Amino acid sequence: MEETKIYERKKLIMDLVSDENYHPMKFREMAGFLQVPKKDREDFKHILDLLLAEERLAADADGRYVMGSAQTLTGVFMGNRKGFGFVRVEGMKEDIFIGADNTANAFNNDIVAVKIIKQAPGRKKEGIITGIVERSRD
Repeated sequence: MEETKIYERKKLIMDLVSDENYHPMKFREMAGFLQVPKKDREDFKHILDLLLAEERLAADADGRYVMGSAQTLTGVFMGNRKGFGFVRVEGMKEDIFIGADNTANAFNNDIVAVKIIKQAPGRKKEGIITGIVERSRD
């Protein structure tokens, strides 16, 4: 694949992932959303792998793509009965909101690794749990 095509596709993916309305997607979801023809999916996967290697993208525990430049933080997950929750990180004034699809099956009071995926001005930070550091119960 030529360099200009690689650059254009990387830019397209990064524009999508950095959009404030982006919700983390798996490979097939993203390929479908961007209308990548099936014959070009191998090339598309190669571009995603390049972005992962450059740490411009990261993949969560479920294989969904998120911004890679986001710092990984550790905190305590506080779950809600409706499925969403918050992560309290020591030293941060506000908790990080975790949508129901981004909890990685964390339980209340688990210590978790979290990446911030949205940080719009005047709004609560939104994150995705990338791993369970320590379970609160066996």
